[in-house]
Amino acid sequence: MSLPFNISIPTSFFFLLLNTFLCSSSLQGQWIHDWAAINVDGGEAFQFIDSTTVRAQRTNNGFTIFKRVLVNKSSIQNNSLQKGSVLLDSKGIQIGKTLDDLIFTDSFTPTTRRLAKKYVSILIKGDVNSSSFIRNSWPDKALVRLLKQKRVGAFWPTLQEYLKKFNFVHYKKSSLPEEISDAGLNVYVLPYRDYLNKENQGFRMIIFTRGTSAIQCVLVSNIDSKKEKLDFPKIKLFEEKPYGSLYHFGKPNKNQSEGYEIMAYDLMPF
Repeated sequence: MSLPFNISIPTSFFFLLLNTFLCSSSLQGQWIHDWAAINVDGGEAFQFIDSTTVRAQRTNNGFTIFKRVLVNKSSIQNNSLQKGSVLLDSKGIQIGKTLDDLIFTDSFTPTTRRLAKKYVSILIKGDVNSSSFIRNSWPDKALVRLLKQKRVGAFWPTLQEYLKKFNFVHYKKSSLPEEISDAGLNVYVLPYRDYLNKENQGFRMIIFTRGTSAIQCVLVSNIDSKKEKLDFPKIKLFEEKPYGSLYHFGKPNKNQSEGYEIMAYDLMPF
């Protein structure tokens, strides 16, 4: 299936994303193929450019995908997005197009003044099969593979590539809970971007590292931790909490445990 518009993506960049360090089959994240049939009520409803990120939720017949998009205010009539409407990402860049009218439940005004004048943000969803996703685009399982693979050279450059690939946010030490900063930990957060139709959507994963030497803990949101338990190697302790699942690579002391909890609740989309 081809899109009614052209976007040039360098071939070298595409293969770099696929082969940097994750070269086996796989599960935010999830990047979807441009040829994927995205259906609503059994009919093809919209399409995206190749490698568009979506949130995927498993169903009995495949997956339901969710995407927060910007659309022109003029393309909406009675909570229905008209067929042929252009779909934009949060920066106002075209990423797809509707193939049929779409019903949505709420709209949100972008915080960027330039975009707020012309566009509204909505959350759209559709059904796809498992082959619609690009391999190795599930960040949790990709991290498991990364930690299991036999490495040549230093660990940190490889982890940096992973963090960059999945758009983790490095939290400033001045913004961290005292329990985390006092422990000398660095924090990298993967926020949800297509879970809710709002700016703060909570976290999907949080990675705590001991400087640039090793991972101390991985926290997976309770939204995603309801899936199967991740098979991380060399785990010292596993804990299930109301806010998510904690995979400890080093046993935490009381202050660290309190810091993990504070960090999780600070990032909740209240």
